[in-house]
Amino acid sequence: CVGNHGDARFVPCFIKHISCSRRCARPLACGTHACPRPCHSSAEPCGPIGSDFGGDGDGGDGDDSVGCGLACVLPRGACRHPCAALCHPGEPCPEVVCAQMTLARCACGRLKAEVPCGRGGGSDYVEFSSTGAGSGVGSGTGRGTGTGDAEVRLACDSECERLRRNAQFAAATGVNADAGATKASAAFSAAFGPRRTEPDRAVYGTFLLDMAQREAG
Repeated sequence: CVGNHGDARFVPCFIKHISCSRRCARPLACGTHACPRPCHSSAEPCGPIGSDFGGDGDGGDGDDSVGCGLACVLPRGACRHPCAALCHPGEPCPEVVCAQMTLARCACGRLKAEVPCGRGGGSDYVEFSSTGAGSGVGSGTGRGTGTGDAEVRLACDSECERLRRNAQFAAATGVNADAGATKASAAFSAAFGPRRTEPDRAVYGTFLLDMAQREAG
Protein backbone atom coordinates (compact mmCIF):
# COMPACT_ATOMS: atom_id res chain seq x y z
CA CYS A 1 0.00 0.00 0.00
CA VAL A 2 1.04 3.64 -0.37
CA GLY A 3 1.53 3.97 3.37
CA ASN A 4 4.01 1.07 3.56
CA HIS A 5 1.84 -0.91 5.98
CA GLY A 6 2.32 -4.14 4.07
CA ASP A 7 1.15 -5.99 1.00
CA ALA A 8 -2.46 -5.68 -0.14
CA ARG A 9 -4.09 -8.83 -1.48
CA PHE A 10 -6.89 -9.44 -3.97
CA VAL A 11 -6.42 -6.07 -5.67
CA PRO A 12 -6.90 -5.69 -9.45
CA CYS A 13 -3.53 -5.45 -11.19
CA PHE A 14 -4.38 -2.18 -12.95
CA ILE A 15 -4.67 -0.25 -9.65
CA LYS A 16 -1.33 1.42 -8.97
CA HIS A 17 -1.90 3.39 -5.78
CA ILE A 18 -3.53 1.31 -3.07
CA SER A 19 -4.66 2.57 0.33
CA CYS A 20 -5.21 -0.16 2.90
CA SER A 21 -7.39 2.20 5.01
CA ARG A 22 -5.36 1.47 8.12
CA ARG A 23 -4.23 4.34 10.32
CA CYS A 24 -1.20 6.11 8.82
CA ALA A 25 0.66 6.22 12.17
CA ARG A 26 3.69 8.14 10.88
CA PRO A 27 5.19 10.23 13.72
CA LEU A 28 4.20 13.89 13.62
CA ALA A 29 6.72 16.69 14.03
CA CYS A 30 5.43 17.45 17.54
CA GLY A 31 7.16 14.27 18.70
CA THR A 32 4.17 13.13 20.76
CA HIS A 33 1.48 12.05 18.33
CA ALA A 34 1.18 9.87 15.23
CA CYS A 35 -0.78 10.72 12.11
CA PRO A 36 -4.43 9.69 12.58
CA ARG A 37 -5.33 9.85 8.89
CA PRO A 38 -6.13 6.74 6.85
CA CYS A 39 -3.29 5.23 4.83
CA HIS A 40 -1.88 7.79 2.38
CA SER A 41 1.28 8.38 0.37
CA SER A 42 4.26 10.26 1.78
CA ALA A 43 3.59 13.02 -0.77
CA GLU A 44 0.48 13.99 1.18
CA PRO A 45 0.96 15.85 4.48
CA CYS A 46 0.36 14.06 7.75
CA GLY A 47 -1.60 15.60 10.59
CA PRO A 48 -5.09 15.77 12.07
CA ILE A 49 -7.87 15.42 9.52
CA GLY A 50 -8.71 18.84 8.14
CA SER A 51 -5.30 20.39 8.94
CA ASP A 52 -2.05 20.92 7.04
CA PHE A 53 0.26 20.14 9.96
CA GLY A 54 3.35 18.28 8.75
CA GLY A 55 4.75 15.01 10.06
CA ASP A 56 8.30 13.70 9.84
CA GLY A 57 10.60 13.94 6.84
CA ASP A 58 8.35 11.65 4.84
CA GLY A 59 5.10 13.25 5.98
CA GLY A 60 5.67 16.98 5.56
CA ASP A 61 7.70 19.96 6.70
CA GLY A 62 6.24 20.33 10.18
CA ASP A 63 7.69 22.64 12.82
CA ASP A 64 8.50 20.67 15.95
CA SER A 65 7.85 23.75 18.10
CA VAL A 66 4.22 23.99 16.97
CA GLY A 67 1.50 21.75 18.33
CA CYS A 68 -0.26 19.40 15.95
CA GLY A 69 -3.74 20.25 17.23
CA LEU A 70 -4.43 16.84 18.78
CA ALA A 71 -5.18 16.41 22.48
CA CYS A 72 -2.11 15.77 24.62
CA VAL A 73 -2.06 12.21 25.94
CA LEU A 74 0.79 12.59 28.43
CA PRO A 75 -0.22 11.50 31.97
CA ARG A 76 -0.89 14.28 34.46
CA GLY A 77 1.29 14.35 37.55
CA ALA A 78 -1.57 14.61 40.04
CA CYS A 79 -3.87 11.83 38.88
CA ARG A 80 -2.22 10.13 35.85
CA HIS A 81 -5.21 10.92 33.64
CA PRO A 82 -4.32 12.20 30.12
CA CYS A 83 -3.44 15.90 29.99
CA ALA A 84 -6.12 16.55 27.31
CA ALA A 85 -4.84 20.07 26.52
CA LEU A 86 -3.99 20.88 22.90
CA CYS A 87 -0.59 19.53 21.85
CA HIS A 88 2.19 21.65 23.41
CA PRO A 89 5.62 20.34 22.32
CA GLY A 90 8.52 21.46 24.48
CA GLU A 91 6.25 22.86 27.20
CA PRO A 92 5.08 21.21 30.43
CA CYS A 93 1.46 20.18 30.70
CA PRO A 94 -0.66 23.05 32.06
CA GLU A 95 -1.49 22.91 35.77
CA VAL A 96 -5.27 22.93 35.61
CA VAL A 97 -7.95 20.99 37.44
CA CYS A 98 -8.55 17.59 35.83
CA ALA A 99 -12.00 17.30 34.25
CA GLN A 100 -11.75 13.58 33.46
CA MET A 101 -14.90 11.77 34.62
CA THR A 102 -14.16 9.00 37.08
CA LEU A 103 -16.21 6.56 39.17
CA ALA A 104 -16.30 7.61 42.82
CA ARG A 105 -17.71 5.65 45.74
CA CYS A 106 -18.47 6.51 49.32
CA ALA A 107 -16.40 5.03 52.15
CA CYS A 108 -18.78 2.09 52.70
CA GLY A 109 -19.21 1.44 48.97
CA ARG A 110 -23.01 1.87 48.83
CA LEU A 111 -23.05 5.12 46.83
CA LYS A 112 -21.34 5.48 43.48
CA ALA A 113 -21.40 8.20 40.84
CA GLU A 114 -19.47 9.52 37.86
CA VAL A 115 -17.81 12.77 38.98
CA PRO A 116 -15.01 14.99 37.64
CA CYS A 117 -11.60 13.92 38.92
CA GLY A 118 -10.89 17.45 40.20
CA ARG A 119 -7.25 16.83 41.07
CA GLY A 120 -4.42 19.13 40.09
CA GLY A 121 -4.45 22.84 39.39
CA GLY A 122 -2.98 23.68 42.79
CA SER A 123 -6.27 23.10 44.64
CA ASP A 124 -6.06 20.98 47.77
CA TYR A 125 -9.66 19.78 47.64
CA VAL A 126 -12.60 19.72 45.31
CA GLU A 127 -16.19 19.31 46.47
CA PHE A 128 -19.02 17.72 44.56
CA SER A 129 -22.51 16.37 45.16
CA SER A 130 -23.63 12.87 44.26
CA THR A 131 -27.23 13.99 43.67
CA GLY A 132 -28.35 12.97 40.21
CA ALA A 133 -24.82 12.09 39.12
CA GLY A 134 -24.28 8.82 37.29
CA SER A 135 -25.77 5.95 39.25
CA GLY A 136 -25.34 7.57 42.65
CA VAL A 137 -28.07 7.08 45.22
CA GLY A 138 -29.07 9.80 47.63
CA SER A 139 -27.13 13.03 48.04
CA GLY A 140 -24.08 14.26 49.80
CA THR A 141 -20.87 16.17 49.40
CA GLY A 142 -17.66 14.41 48.52
CA ARG A 143 -14.08 15.57 48.78
CA GLY A 144 -11.29 14.59 46.43
CA THR A 145 -7.69 15.43 47.15
CA GLY A 146 -6.12 17.83 44.67
CA THR A 147 -2.68 16.22 44.64
CA GLY A 148 -1.23 12.74 44.83
CA ASP A 149 -2.94 9.47 44.02
CA ALA A 150 -5.60 9.50 46.76
CA GLU A 151 -8.95 8.08 45.68
CA VAL A 152 -11.82 10.47 45.03
CA ARG A 153 -14.76 9.59 47.27
CA LEU A 154 -18.37 10.53 47.82
CA ALA A 155 -19.66 11.34 51.27
CA CYS A 156 -21.80 8.71 52.97
CA ASP A 157 -25.42 9.72 53.55
CA SER A 158 -27.95 8.97 56.30
CA GLU A 159 -28.84 5.57 54.81
CA CYS A 160 -25.17 4.56 54.87
CA GLU A 161 -25.04 5.57 58.53
CA ARG A 162 -28.19 3.56 59.33
CA LEU A 163 -26.76 0.45 57.70
CA ARG A 164 -23.50 0.95 59.58
CA ARG A 165 -25.35 1.13 62.90
CA ASN A 166 -27.33 -2.01 62.03
CA ALA A 167 -24.12 -3.85 61.23
CA GLN A 168 -22.58 -2.78 64.53
CA PHE A 169 -25.70 -3.87 66.42
CA ALA A 170 -25.73 -7.24 64.64
CA ALA A 171 -22.05 -7.77 65.44
CA ALA A 172 -22.59 -6.92 69.10
CA THR A 173 -25.73 -9.01 69.63
CA GLY A 174 -25.23 -11.81 67.12
CA VAL A 175 -28.54 -10.93 65.45
CA ASN A 176 -28.52 -11.05 61.66
CA ALA A 177 -31.21 -8.70 60.35
CA ASP A 178 -31.10 -10.19 56.85
CA ALA A 179 -31.43 -13.72 58.22
CA GLY A 180 -34.37 -12.59 60.35
CA ALA A 181 -36.16 -11.14 57.35
CA THR A 182 -35.51 -14.29 55.34
CA LYS A 183 -36.80 -16.48 58.18
CA ALA A 184 -39.98 -14.36 58.48
CA SER A 185 -40.59 -14.66 54.75
CA ALA A 186 -40.06 -18.44 54.85
CA ALA A 187 -42.45 -18.82 57.80
CA PHE A 188 -45.13 -16.81 56.04
CA SER A 189 -44.75 -18.83 52.84
CA ALA A 190 -45.02 -22.09 54.75
CA ALA A 191 -48.16 -20.96 56.61
CA PHE A 192 -50.08 -19.14 53.90
CA GLY A 193 -48.45 -20.04 50.60
CA PRO A 194 -50.79 -22.93 49.67
CA ARG A 195 -53.91 -20.87 50.40
CA ARG A 196 -52.91 -17.63 48.68
CA THR A 197 -52.74 -16.64 45.07
CA GLU A 198 -49.42 -15.47 43.62
CA PRO A 199 -50.32 -11.72 43.80
CA ASP A 200 -51.42 -12.10 47.45
CA ARG A 201 -48.18 -13.87 48.38
CA ALA A 202 -46.17 -11.08 46.78
CA VAL A 203 -48.07 -8.35 48.67
CA TYR A 204 -47.98 -10.02 52.08
CA GLY A 205 -44.39 -11.19 51.59
CA THR A 206 -43.25 -7.63 50.92
CA PHE A 207 -45.21 -6.39 53.95
CA LEU A 208 -43.57 -8.90 56.29
CA LEU A 209 -40.13 -8.23 54.88
CA ASP A 210 -40.58 -4.49 55.41
CA MET A 211 -41.84 -5.09 58.95
CA ALA A 212 -38.89 -7.35 59.77
CA GLN A 213 -36.44 -4.80 58.42
CA ARG A 214 -38.08 -2.01 60.45
CA GLU A 215 -37.82 -4.12 63.58
CA ALA A 216 -34.17 -4.85 62.87
CA GLY A 217 -33.43 -1.17 62.17
